[in-house]
Amino acid sequence: MADNNDCNSIVPFTYIWAIENCPVLLSPFPILSPLFIIDNYRNSHWRLGIVESSNYIQCFFQRQEDNGPETVHLSSEISLLDTEGCPLITKTCECTFQKGGVYEYLTFALLKDVFVLRRNEFLSNETLTFRFRSFSVHGEIIRINMCCARTRLKIHRMSFLWTIRDFTSLRVGESVSRSLVITQNKCLFLTLQLTEEGTIKIRIASNGAVRFNLRISVLDITGKAHNAILCKIQMHDPIQFNLMAKAYLDANRESFLPVGILTLRCEFILGTGIAHQEIESYRFTP
Repeated sequence: MADNNDCNSIVPFTYIWAIENCPVLLSPFPILSPLFIIDNYRNSHWRLGIVESSNYIQCFFQRQEDNGPETVHLSSEISLLDTEGCPLITKTCECTFQKGGVYEYLTFALLKDVFVLRRNEFLSNETLTFRFRSFSVHGEIIRINMCCARTRLKIHRMSFLWTIRDFTSLRVGESVSRSLVITQNKCLFLTLQLTEEGTIKIRIASNGAVRFNLRISVLDITGKAHNAILCKIQMHDPIQFNLMAKAYLDANRESFLPVGILTLRCEFILGTGIAHQEIESYRFTP
């Protein structure tokens, strides 16, 4: 077997997976790579995958329900590459896979490290690149194969001003709603309601799977944002949160409620899954 510790060693199979349009990791589902075939492992079929897990990128690879042998012993590594194609993070694995078997790295990389602290090292043109390599289990390498694939995510950036007229006449329990169209068949539904405690509550629901970052704030008459709420949300069921106390707005009516109008600024970065993916090339078609 090739030396797993040598990131530049020659291996029989390399898979390069570029994830485009990935300024942040926002997907309501695990992001799966295009299927690839490792010919030196008796034409077994595989996928890579990533998903957000707490503060980490969880990375995994899975054998598919292929026509190969019932079990395959795989010696491999997965790396997250820098903008020059050199590995910054590498994890190794040597184990036996049945059909459908999965191997997971639950804490493959810190989200903050990849997308904030070392963003310029990991992301090139908002593209995250993984490399999977399998090592020879028989010693002799007959041929060296490489496969390149790419996945493009559906990321939507949207912002709007929500003008709520006659806000000062809103009574406890009453609400005002509006919708945000994300795609042709996917929407968010926003509702503002005044609670019995005198708090302004925001409720958000959707008609489909979506994951998003939200920033919502109250604007004064100069357009300055106040009391900004920032959150990352995975929509399964409707969510709600308190924006601010109505008493504060009433006490500063001239700044926040000119002629009884409340203005909110809503900013979204939304992920709805995979837009497109493909195998770009094999050096040798399996």
